[in-house]
Amino acid sequence: MSSQQKLEKILSENPDLVDQGVPVSEELITEAEEYLEAKFPPELRDYFLQYGWIAVGPMEFYGLTAESPMLERIPNGAWFTKRKREQVGLPSDLFIILNNDGDEFHCVHLGTGEVVIWNPITKEVIAMKADSVFSYLYEEIENFL
Repeated sequence: MSSQQKLEKILSENPDLVDQGVPVSEELITEAEEYLEAKFPPELRDYFLQYGWIAVGPMEFYGLTAESPMLERIPNGAWFTKRKREQVGLPSDLFIILNNDGDEFHCVHLGTGEVVIWNPITKEVIAMKADSVFSYLYEEIENFL
C-alpha cells in the first residue's frame, strides 16, 4: 500500500479528528506558484489537488485554500510561506507545511520533494522528516493517533 493510500485510510478511519480543505484546481496551483515564484514538486501538487489542506486534532498541515494563494490566514501555506520568507529569511526552495510553534518549520523542499525541518534561529535545515509529502503526513498523523 502506498503512503497516499495509507493516508487516505487513516483519515477515513478517524473522521471525528479530521478536518480538511477542498481539492484545489490546477489554475489555483499555478497562481500559487507564480505568487511564490516557485515550482511545486508533483506530490505536493497531488496533495493540493486531493485535499487542499488537512488538520488532525491540534496539527494543521498547511496547503492551499480554495479562495486564493494570497489569502492571509492559516491554513494557507502559500501566504504563510511568503510571509516567513520576508520575516525570517525562509529559503525560496522551501514550502511550509507545518508550523511547530514558530520554533521550527516542517517544509517541503521544492527541488527534492522531501520534507525537512528548518530552524528560523539558525536559518538552516536541521533534519529530514520524510522522503515525500504523503509519507510525512501519514507518519505524523499515525504518531499522533
